[in-house]
Amino acid sequence: MSDDEPKKRSRGSFWNRDRAIIAIVFVIGLIAGIALANQFIDPALGSGLVVEYKSLTEKNNALDEQTDSYYTCLQKFSIDPATCEKAK
Repeated sequence: MSDDEPKKRSRGSFWNRDRAIIAIVFVIGLIAGIALANQFIDPALGSGLVVEYKSLTEKNNALDEQTDSYYTCLQKFSIDPATCEKAK
């Protein structure tokens, strides 16, 4: 071979040492991120949601009770709840 001829590029494997290290670090980082999200981030975000859900559920129950009492009151005075007119 002379220096004037272009050298053929050797086709090696896609996975050389540098790419393998990058792939391994990526997989380890992905696993660590999933573990952190599952153990720390999700519970921290979810704790506020549980408190808000409990508060809204209690408020909904109180409003249901108030609606029932109004409905009962309307029926007690012979008022049709659908039309708000006194029954004849």
